[in-house]
Amino acid sequence: MDLVRDLLDKAIFDSHGREIGRADGVAFEEFFIQEQYCFIAPLLAATDNGEGPVVIDAGANIDARPEHLLQYAFMGSVYSRHVLHYKNPTVGLVSLGDEDVKGTELTKEVFKMLKPSSLNFVGNIEGRHLFEDPVEVVVCDGFVGNVILKTCESIAVAMFQWLKHELMRTKMRKAGAFLARNAIGTIKAKTNYEEYGGSPLLGVNGICIIAHGASTPLAIKNALRVAAESIEQQVNPHIVEEIRRYYETTASLEPALQ
Repeated sequence: MDLVRDLLDKAIFDSHGREIGRADGVAFEEFFIQEQYCFIAPLLAATDNGEGPVVIDAGANIDARPEHLLQYAFMGSVYSRHVLHYKNPTVGLVSLGDEDVKGTELTKEVFKMLKPSSLNFVGNIEGRHLFEDPVEVVVCDGFVGNVILKTCESIAVAMFQWLKHELMRTKMRKAGAFLARNAIGTIKAKTNYEEYGGSPLLGVNGICIIAHGASTPLAIKNALRVAAESIEQQVNPHIVEEIRRYYETTASLEPALQ
C-alpha cells in the first residue's frame, strides 16, 4: 500500500496529458531546452533475447529543434539503461537511409550533434531497423514517432486478422491452430497494449505515464508497474545528470574549438 500511495503521489494517468513542471534543472536555459517533454514508447522485440527498442519521441512534440532530439536521445538512453537494463544502449536516428548525408535539414543537424556525443550512437536508421537488427533507442520527432507507433499497432491487429482468416479455411489448419494455440496466445499477448500499460512522459518533474484513453484495469495495473520501475530506478535524476554533464562538457570544449 505504501508503494501505491507513493505512485499516486508521483504519477499522472490522463489520456489528455497534464503539465506538472519540468525536471529539476530544466529551468536553466544554458543547460536545457525549455518546455520540451517527450513520450517514450516500447516496440515489440523481434526475438526473445530481451526487450524491444523504444521510440522517442512517440508523439509529445511534433515541431522539434535539433537540440530537442539530442535531449531525447539522452533521455531514451537513460531509460533503456536503467529500466530495460541495457548496459550501453545503441542509439539510432530515423532517416531516409543509413548514409550520413541523407535526411531532412533537421536530421542532418541532429546527426552532427549526436556523432561526437558520449552516447552509443550508431548513425542513421531506416524503418526496417526497428525489428531487423534493431537499435535499443530510436530517436525521431513526435510526428514521425507517432506514425511509427500507430502503424506498428495497426499491423499487429491486421496480422492476427489475416492469420485467423487463413487458419479457419480448412479443418487441417484448424487442427494446427489448436495445437499452436499457446504459441499464438503468447504472441498475441506481446502485441497487446494492455501489457505495456502506458508511455512514460520524460522531462517532467516527476513520474508521468500517459495511458490509453480506453485503458482497462489490466492496462492501469501495468501502467502502475511502469511508474514503479521509473521511480525505483531513479530515472529523472539520471536524466538531469546526463544532460547536465553533456552541456557542461560541451561548454568546456567550445574555447578550444574556436
